[in-house]
Amino acid sequence: MASSDGLVTLNVGGKLFRTTRATLAKHPDSMLAAMFRGDMLASALRDEQGHPFLDRDPTHFPFILAYLRDSRLPPLPQGLLELQQLRVEAEIFAMAELAEAAGAAAAATVARRQAAQAFEERRAAALRATEAAVAAAQLEYDAIKAALAPLRVAQLAEQAILYQQLSREVEQEGPAASKLRNALLARLCALGADVPAAEAQLRATHPQLQAEARQYSYMCR
Repeated sequence: MASSDGLVTLNVGGKLFRTTRATLAKHPDSMLAAMFRGDMLASALRDEQGHPFLDRDPTHFPFILAYLRDSRLPPLPQGLLELQQLRVEAEIFAMAELAEAAGAAAAATVARRQAAQAFEERRAAALRATEAAVAAAQLEYDAIKAALAPLRVAQLAEQAILYQQLSREVEQEGPAASKLRNALLARLCALGADVPAAEAQLRATHPQLQAEARQYSYMCR
């Protein structure tokens, strides 16, 4: 109810707010200024205690009062839903500046969310493209590996034959035998064989070929 000293208690959606007539009249074009001007207040709906009753959500009414008291925009809520609700309330109370500010803040929030969503979508697309490229590379590698498998089997078979020939040739001496051993080891090297292991075996079983065997280690370098 209104008192003689200008204090006013409003019941907004079941919650009481105490202010002054001067505050409510600061914006002449607002609904509250019109309500407390002339005979409109006398016909206003009242609660059991006689307070003027406004059938509105009280959640955002503090922003309405803050705007009236300070004659400037108050700090606005951060959430999109709260901003949208405040815009509606400000429009109903005929406070165009507050409604416009809440609407602009809501639009900016939507734009930020859309930008963040677009970024996440681009990041997810890039990740999917990378995963697809890795999968394609793996398939290509597997295909090459499968294609080379028969060749590797043939190489291993040739290595076995060369080892057999080498084991026979180490019994021979002379330039011709040495040249043949070098040729056999060179071929084993080309096939990816473990030439150092062959050297070790030669040194262990044929001490007379120690000096010559030491030369083989340079053939695959």
